[in-house]
Amino acid sequence: MQLPFSTFLFLTRLVGLCFIFVGLIFGYSAAELLFDPEATVIVNGIERNDREAKGTFLFMPIILIGVGFTLCNIKPKSWHKYRQARSIFWSFFHGK
Repeated sequence: MQLPFSTFLFLTRLVGLCFIFVGLIFGYSAAELLFDPEATVIVNGIERNDREAKGTFLFMPIILIGVGFTLCNIKPKSWHKYRQARSIFWSFFHGK
């Protein structure tokens, strides 16, 4: 069973907004950690306070925000083509 396309598009954008929101929350805390000279992070069991170790905590929020913007800005025509291709692919297995 597939959702109606308008509902699917709405849910996709809602998930994208959630990704952006979570990425901003994690990014804010990672930025605070990065600019605090007294803060330490544990990398492979070793406590470190250099900028490179702290900067690695910014990767995940950046990825989440990027995925969120992609989900929010994708064109409905692209999603429609994807859903058609998915239906054709699965019809081979279901014999439709």
